[in-house]
Amino acid sequence: MIVLALAALAVSALAQARYAAERETAMAADRAIWIGQGAINPHLAAHMGQYAFKPRLPLAAFDPGLTPWMGEAVWIEAHYQNPPQARPAETSSLIQRFGDLSPAWILQALLPLLIIMSGFAAVAGERDRGSLKLQLVQGARALPLLAGKAANLMFGAAVVVTSLVVLTSIASASASSTVSSLDIAVRWMGAVAIYLCYAAIWVGLTVGVSAIASSARQALLILLCVWAVCIVLIPRLAAEHASTVYPVPTAGVFWEKVRLAREGGIDGHNPGDERAATLMEQVLAQYGVSSLEELPVDFAGISLQAGEEYGNLVYDRLYGELQAQENRQVAAQRWYAPVSPLISIKTLSMGLAGTDLVHQQSFTHAAEGHRRDIQRLLNAEQTRTGKGQNNRNTAPPGFWDTVQTFSYVPPAIKGILDRYVMDIVLLLLWVAGTGMFLLFAANRLEKRA
Repeated sequence: MIVLALAALAVSALAQARYAAERETAMAADRAIWIGQGAINPHLAAHMGQYAFKPRLPLAAFDPGLTPWMGEAVWIEAHYQNPPQARPAETSSLIQRFGDLSPAWILQALLPLLIIMSGFAAVAGERDRGSLKLQLVQGARALPLLAGKAANLMFGAAVVVTSLVVLTSIASASASSTVSSLDIAVRWMGAVAIYLCYAAIWVGLTVGVSAIASSARQALLILLCVWAVCIVLIPRLAAEHASTVYPVPTAGVFWEKVRLAREGGIDGHNPGDERAATLMEQVLAQYGVSSLEELPVDFAGISLQAGEEYGNLVYDRLYGELQAQENRQVAAQRWYAPVSPLISIKTLSMGLAGTDLVHQQSFTHAAEGHRRDIQRLLNAEQTRTGKGQNNRNTAPPGFWDTVQTFSYVPPAIKGILDRYVMDIVLLLLWVAGTGMFLLFAANRLEKRA
């Protein structure tokens, strides 16, 4: 366990440091290209675009979560709201997709196994040796006996949890973050709290099963079956069920919907369609002229921005439907949480680490907002300088400095805590349920004695 934990810690810390260095290099290169593009047409610059890179919270070293599948860079360009790219899972092997070697994975999958292997004979082993009956005959009460054995296991589990979380926080302490140090501290303390609850669940199950099993061998068999079902089978079934009941469209189907929707409005390059004609009439009336030649500004820039505005409506609707479907998948998986504590612990762990769907959607919304600001600025420049130039107008080199680099601050945990209330409740119910199971095991032990 120690070797695996240290290996996971080293792998996660190195991956975090490598990503931070690569992100800084890519941001600097992308900015240099943008600033150094010279005197070119504003709309050509809009098509050249730039990138929005997602920053990682320090806790991402602890739990990478959905990061390998979600993408961490968005290509910003005119007319298109591109999905995030740079997904490590697309080039990973099958064994990597089973689970990244991370501190969170160690605690989620292997800590329960460690608790089981350490405690399956806590009570059943004494029954096999005949010492349990002797203790009960001499006046020992079943509940304090089980509570003591559970406390012993819990102490060991707490040492593992706190040590791994603290070591990971130390290893990632140098990682820069755009959120406050208080928010980071709250997230780290939250991680300790939820994993202690998770350990308590497995401690209660282990001691309870050991108390009611007829032998240590039977206790081990039952607990290993429970571990396999809760850690391997149920989460897989939950994911498959969610994706089946709430499927998301493939990339080809999605972009075909975008194309069909955009054809109903201004595309930014075709002023002859009905919407462009209506727009032209509105602009002419606004400036009090009767023809485009009399306009003091470039109508093409106005048309381009109108096309962007309509495209924004299309993307808001279609991406909204996509994100709603993804949120339904998360909710569908939550229905399996009553039979596997791993469902809730994974959601809470990723939420604290900033590597879940909530944080990803926040990033993509921010990147899209930045894209729209850029297009609005570039189209305004085209409108101002493009009159009579037939797209041969250029923006001065200093203009590119006015376009700000993408800056993103992840949401503070207190601002999105309501998204995790149900998972917190389910986790606490699991803790309460295992406590009741221990009481049941103690009563049964008393009767059998």
